[in-house]
Amino acid sequence: MSDKNNELSRWRHAPSDAEWALIEPLMSGIQGGRGRPARDNRRFFHAVCWILQTGSPWRDLPADFGKWRSIHDRFLDWAKRGWWTKLFEKVRGPAAASVLSLDSTVAKAAPCVSGAQKRKKSPLVSRQRQALGKSHGGLTCKIHAAADENGQLVAALLTPGQASDPKRGPRLCRRAAFSRPEAICADKAYDTGPVREAIAKIGALAAVPSKKNRKIPIPHDACLYKKRNVVERFFHRLKEPRKICLRTDKLKKSFEGWIFVAAARVFLRQPASDRTATQK
Repeated sequence: MSDKNNELSRWRHAPSDAEWALIEPLMSGIQGGRGRPARDNRRFFHAVCWILQTGSPWRDLPADFGKWRSIHDRFLDWAKRGWWTKLFEKVRGPAAASVLSLDSTVAKAAPCVSGAQKRKKSPLVSRQRQALGKSHGGLTCKIHAAADENGQLVAALLTPGQASDPKRGPRLCRRAAFSRPEAICADKAYDTGPVREAIAKIGALAAVPSKKNRKIPIPHDACLYKKRNVVERFFHRLKEPRKICLRTDKLKKSFEGWIFVAAARVFLRQPASDRTATQK
Protein backbone atom coordinates (compact mmCIF):
# COMPACT_ATOMS: atom_id res chain seq x y z
CA MET A 1 0.00 0.00 0.00
CA SER A 2 1.33 3.44 -0.90
CA ASP A 3 2.00 6.13 1.71
CA LYS A 4 -0.93 8.09 0.29
CA ASN A 5 -3.28 5.17 0.86
CA ASN A 6 -1.88 4.71 4.36
CA GLU A 7 -2.86 8.30 5.12
CA LEU A 8 -6.31 7.89 3.56
CA SER A 9 -7.00 4.71 5.55
CA ARG A 10 -7.37 6.88 8.64
CA TRP A 11 -10.47 8.50 7.17
CA ARG A 12 -13.85 7.18 8.23
CA HIS A 13 -15.69 4.86 5.84
CA ALA A 14 -12.42 3.62 4.32
CA PRO A 15 -12.66 0.14 2.75
CA SER A 16 -10.71 -2.33 4.85
CA ASP A 17 -7.70 -4.23 3.52
CA ALA A 18 -9.86 -7.37 3.35
CA GLU A 19 -12.54 -5.55 1.32
CA TRP A 20 -9.99 -4.07 -1.04
CA ALA A 21 -8.28 -7.42 -1.57
CA LEU A 22 -11.58 -8.69 -3.05
CA ILE A 23 -12.44 -5.55 -5.02
CA GLU A 24 -9.04 -4.64 -6.52
CA PRO A 25 -8.78 -7.42 -9.15
CA LEU A 26 -12.45 -6.96 -10.07
CA MET A 27 -12.11 -3.24 -10.75
CA SER A 28 -9.05 -3.83 -12.92
CA GLY A 29 -10.85 -6.57 -14.85
CA ILE A 30 -13.95 -4.46 -15.52
CA GLN A 31 -11.99 -1.51 -16.93
CA GLY A 32 -10.21 -3.69 -19.47
CA GLY A 33 -7.14 -2.62 -21.39
CA ARG A 34 -8.53 0.38 -23.28
CA GLY A 35 -7.62 3.97 -22.49
CA ARG A 36 -5.15 5.34 -20.00
CA PRO A 37 -4.70 3.03 -16.99
CA ALA A 38 -6.01 4.39 -13.70
CA ARG A 39 -3.28 5.58 -11.38
CA ASP A 40 -4.91 4.60 -8.10
CA ASN A 41 -8.10 2.56 -8.04
CA ARG A 42 -8.08 2.31 -4.25
CA ARG A 43 -8.06 6.07 -3.73
CA PHE A 44 -10.88 6.40 -6.29
CA PHE A 45 -13.00 3.71 -4.60
CA HIS A 46 -12.30 5.23 -1.18
CA ALA A 47 -13.47 8.64 -2.45
CA VAL A 48 -16.67 7.05 -3.79
CA CYS A 49 -17.27 5.36 -0.41
CA TRP A 50 -16.71 8.69 1.40
CA ILE A 51 -19.32 10.45 -0.75
CA LEU A 52 -21.68 7.47 -0.39
CA GLN A 53 -21.58 7.47 3.41
CA THR A 54 -21.55 11.21 4.06
CA GLY A 55 -23.85 12.33 1.25
CA SER A 56 -21.68 15.42 0.80
CA PRO A 57 -21.58 17.40 -2.46
CA TRP A 58 -18.74 16.40 -4.77
CA ARG A 59 -17.17 19.84 -4.32
CA ASP A 60 -16.70 19.09 -0.60
CA LEU A 61 -14.58 15.99 -1.28
CA PRO A 62 -11.35 16.36 0.74
CA ALA A 63 -8.35 17.34 -1.38
CA ASP A 64 -6.47 14.25 -0.14
CA PHE A 65 -8.56 12.14 -2.52
CA GLY A 66 -7.59 14.15 -5.59
CA LYS A 67 -9.52 16.49 -7.88
CA TRP A 68 -13.20 16.19 -7.17
CA ARG A 69 -14.17 16.87 -10.78
CA SER A 70 -12.02 14.01 -12.10
CA ILE A 71 -13.41 11.58 -9.52
CA HIS A 72 -17.00 12.70 -10.21
CA ASP A 73 -16.58 12.31 -13.97
CA ARG A 74 -15.06 8.87 -13.53
CA PHE A 75 -17.88 7.76 -11.21
CA LEU A 76 -20.50 8.99 -13.69
CA ASP A 77 -18.73 7.25 -16.56
CA TRP A 78 -18.80 3.97 -14.61
CA ALA A 79 -22.49 4.49 -13.84
CA LYS A 80 -23.46 5.15 -17.48
CA ARG A 81 -21.50 2.12 -18.66
CA GLY A 82 -23.15 -0.09 -16.04
CA TRP A 83 -19.80 -0.93 -14.47
CA TRP A 84 -20.99 -0.42 -10.88
CA THR A 85 -23.69 -3.01 -11.53
CA LYS A 86 -21.08 -5.31 -13.03
CA LEU A 87 -18.77 -4.77 -10.05
CA PHE A 88 -21.55 -5.74 -7.64
CA GLU A 89 -22.35 -8.86 -9.66
CA LYS A 90 -18.70 -9.90 -9.61
CA VAL A 91 -18.38 -9.20 -5.88
CA ARG A 92 -21.53 -11.21 -5.15
CA GLY A 93 -20.58 -14.03 -7.51
CA PRO A 94 -23.10 -16.52 -8.91
CA ALA A 95 -26.29 -16.10 -6.88
CA ALA A 96 -28.28 -19.23 -6.08
CA ALA A 97 -31.19 -18.37 -3.80
CA SER A 98 -33.66 -20.91 -2.51
CA VAL A 99 -36.04 -18.18 -1.31
CA LEU A 100 -36.40 -14.66 -2.70
CA SER A 101 -38.25 -11.79 -1.05
CA LEU A 102 -39.71 -8.88 -3.03
CA ASP A 103 -40.49 -5.41 -1.76
CA SER A 104 -39.82 -1.74 -2.35
CA THR A 105 -38.71 1.30 -0.40
CA VAL A 106 -38.99 5.01 -1.11
CA ALA A 107 -36.00 7.35 -1.17
CA LYS A 108 -36.84 11.01 -0.77
CA ALA A 109 -35.25 13.27 -3.37
CA ALA A 110 -33.77 16.69 -2.71
CA PRO A 111 -35.39 19.66 -4.54
CA CYS A 112 -32.23 20.16 -6.61
CA VAL A 113 -32.75 16.77 -8.27
CA SER A 114 -35.67 17.93 -10.40
CA GLY A 115 -34.09 19.44 -13.50
CA ALA A 116 -35.53 21.61 -16.25
CA GLN A 117 -37.27 20.50 -19.42
CA LYS A 118 -35.02 18.27 -21.55
CA ARG A 119 -35.12 17.28 -25.24
CA LYS A 120 -38.40 19.14 -25.82
CA LYS A 121 -40.15 16.92 -23.30
CA SER A 122 -42.37 18.16 -20.49
CA PRO A 123 -40.91 18.33 -16.96
CA LEU A 124 -43.21 15.44 -15.98
CA VAL A 125 -41.83 13.16 -18.70
CA SER A 126 -38.28 14.22 -17.87
CA ARG A 127 -38.78 13.32 -14.21
CA GLN A 128 -40.31 9.94 -15.05
CA ARG A 129 -37.38 9.06 -17.32
CA GLN A 130 -35.04 9.73 -14.39
CA ALA A 131 -37.19 7.67 -11.96
CA LEU A 132 -38.56 10.69 -10.12
CA GLY A 133 -42.17 11.22 -9.13
CA LYS A 134 -44.32 13.39 -6.90
CA SER A 135 -46.26 11.91 -4.00
CA HIS A 136 -47.48 13.13 -0.61
CA GLY A 137 -43.86 13.33 0.54
CA GLY A 138 -42.75 15.50 -2.39
CA LEU A 139 -40.19 14.30 -4.93
CA THR A 140 -39.46 10.61 -4.39
CA CYS A 141 -37.82 7.63 -6.05
CA LYS A 142 -38.80 4.02 -5.40
CA ILE A 143 -36.26 1.19 -5.14
CA HIS A 144 -37.72 -2.23 -6.00
CA ALA A 145 -35.53 -5.11 -4.85
CA ALA A 146 -35.36 -8.88 -4.64
CA ALA A 147 -33.25 -10.20 -1.75
CA ASP A 148 -32.15 -13.76 -1.00
CA GLU A 149 -32.57 -15.64 2.28
CA ASN A 150 -29.34 -14.08 3.62
CA GLY A 151 -30.65 -10.57 3.07
CA GLN A 152 -28.43 -9.80 0.06
CA LEU A 153 -29.48 -8.08 -3.14
CA VAL A 154 -30.21 -10.25 -6.17
CA ALA A 155 -31.99 -7.78 -8.48
CA ALA A 156 -33.17 -4.17 -8.35
CA LEU A 157 -34.88 -1.53 -10.45
CA LEU A 158 -35.82 2.14 -10.02
CA THR A 159 -39.16 3.82 -10.68
CA PRO A 160 -40.84 7.12 -9.76
CA GLY A 161 -41.97 7.20 -6.14
CA GLN A 162 -45.69 6.84 -6.89
CA ALA A 163 -45.21 3.73 -9.07
CA SER A 164 -47.25 0.66 -8.22
CA ASP A 165 -45.42 -2.34 -6.72
CA PRO A 166 -47.47 -5.11 -8.41
CA LYS A 167 -47.03 -3.57 -11.87
CA ARG A 168 -43.24 -3.82 -11.48
CA GLY A 169 -43.41 -7.24 -9.81
CA PRO A 170 -43.23 -9.32 -13.04
CA ARG A 171 -40.23 -7.35 -14.29
CA LEU A 172 -38.46 -7.79 -10.96
CA CYS A 173 -39.14 -11.54 -11.06
CA ARG A 174 -37.67 -11.79 -14.56
CA ARG A 175 -34.52 -9.96 -13.44
CA ALA A 176 -34.09 -12.31 -10.49
CA ALA A 177 -34.91 -15.50 -12.43
CA PHE A 178 -31.21 -16.29 -13.00
CA SER A 179 -30.87 -17.21 -9.29
CA ARG A 180 -33.38 -20.07 -9.83
CA PRO A 181 -35.36 -19.60 -6.59
CA GLU A 182 -37.55 -22.36 -5.25
CA ALA A 183 -39.98 -19.86 -3.69
CA ILE A 184 -40.70 -16.13 -3.83
CA CYS A 185 -42.19 -14.26 -0.87
CA ALA A 186 -44.05 -10.96 -1.15
CA ASP A 187 -46.76 -9.09 0.71
CA LYS A 188 -50.43 -8.77 -0.25
CA ALA A 189 -49.74 -5.92 -2.67
CA TYR A 190 -48.19 -8.47 -5.05
CA ASP A 191 -51.29 -10.66 -5.05
CA THR A 192 -52.10 -10.09 -8.72
CA GLY A 193 -52.44 -12.39 -11.71
CA PRO A 194 -49.39 -11.06 -13.62
CA VAL A 195 -47.11 -11.42 -10.59
CA ARG A 196 -48.25 -14.96 -9.86
CA GLU A 197 -47.82 -15.86 -13.55
CA ALA A 198 -44.29 -14.46 -13.56
CA ILE A 199 -43.41 -16.48 -10.46
CA ALA A 200 -44.88 -19.64 -12.01
CA LYS A 201 -42.93 -19.10 -15.25
CA ILE A 202 -39.60 -19.30 -13.41
CA GLY A 203 -40.72 -22.45 -11.62
CA ALA A 204 -41.01 -21.00 -8.12
CA LEU A 205 -43.63 -21.32 -5.40
CA ALA A 206 -45.54 -18.10 -4.63
CA ALA A 207 -45.62 -17.39 -0.88
CA VAL A 208 -47.97 -14.42 -1.28
CA PRO A 209 -51.02 -13.91 0.98
CA SER A 210 -54.33 -13.30 -0.76
CA LYS A 211 -56.04 -9.92 -0.63
CA LYS A 212 -59.29 -9.61 1.26
CA ASN A 213 -61.19 -8.78 -1.93
CA ARG A 214 -60.11 -11.97 -3.72
CA LYS A 215 -63.23 -14.08 -4.20
CA ILE A 216 -61.39 -17.40 -3.93
CA PRO A 217 -58.38 -17.03 -1.58
CA ILE A 218 -55.20 -18.78 -2.69
CA PRO A 219 -53.45 -20.63 0.16
CA HIS A 220 -49.80 -19.87 0.90
CA ASP A 221 -47.06 -21.30 3.08
CA ALA A 222 -47.21 -19.17 6.26
CA CYS A 223 -43.87 -20.47 7.58
CA LEU A 224 -42.17 -19.60 4.32
CA TYR A 225 -43.80 -16.19 4.26
CA LYS A 226 -42.17 -15.31 7.59
CA LYS A 227 -38.82 -15.17 5.80
CA ARG A 228 -39.96 -12.09 3.89
CA ASN A 229 -38.53 -9.83 6.59
CA VAL A 230 -35.02 -10.27 5.16
CA VAL A 231 -35.75 -7.77 2.39
CA GLU A 232 -36.84 -5.21 4.99
CA ARG A 233 -33.56 -5.71 6.85
CA PHE A 234 -31.66 -5.35 3.59
CA PHE A 235 -33.34 -1.97 2.96
CA HIS A 236 -32.37 -0.88 6.47
CA ARG A 237 -28.69 -1.57 5.74
CA LEU A 238 -28.89 -0.19 2.20
CA LYS A 239 -30.28 3.17 3.36
CA GLU A 240 -27.74 3.73 6.14
CA PRO A 241 -25.49 5.73 3.74
CA ARG A 242 -26.82 9.26 3.35
CA LYS A 243 -26.38 9.17 -0.42
CA ILE A 244 -29.10 6.48 -0.60
CA CYS A 245 -31.35 7.82 2.16
CA LEU A 246 -31.66 11.17 0.36
CA ARG A 247 -31.30 11.15 -3.39
CA THR A 248 -29.26 14.10 -4.67
CA ASP A 249 -28.50 12.78 -8.18
CA LYS A 250 -30.45 14.07 -11.16
CA LEU A 251 -29.69 11.05 -13.33
CA LYS A 252 -31.28 7.66 -12.82
CA LYS A 253 -28.07 5.92 -13.91
CA SER A 254 -26.05 7.80 -11.32
CA PHE A 255 -28.38 6.93 -8.42
CA GLU A 256 -28.51 3.34 -9.63
CA GLY A 257 -24.71 3.28 -9.44
CA TRP A 258 -24.81 4.37 -5.80
CA ILE A 259 -27.29 1.62 -4.99
CA PHE A 260 -25.00 -1.09 -6.35
CA VAL A 261 -21.93 0.38 -4.62
CA ALA A 262 -23.87 0.35 -1.34
CA ALA A 263 -25.13 -3.20 -2.00
CA ALA A 264 -21.56 -4.36 -2.66
CA ARG A 265 -20.41 -2.92 0.66
CA VAL A 266 -23.36 -4.54 2.45
CA PHE A 267 -22.34 -7.87 0.94
CA LEU A 268 -18.66 -7.50 1.83
CA ARG A 269 -19.39 -6.53 5.43
CA GLN A 270 -21.39 -9.65 6.23
CA PRO A 271 -19.62 -12.63 7.84
CA ALA A 272 -17.55 -14.78 5.49
CA SER A 273 -19.78 -17.81 6.18
CA ASP A 274 -22.86 -15.89 4.97
CA ARG A 275 -21.02 -14.71 1.84
CA THR A 276 -20.16 -18.30 1.00
CA ALA A 277 -23.76 -19.39 1.53
CA THR A 278 -25.01 -16.63 -0.79
CA GLN A 279 -22.61 -17.65 -3.54
CA LYS A 280 -23.56 -21.33 -3.50
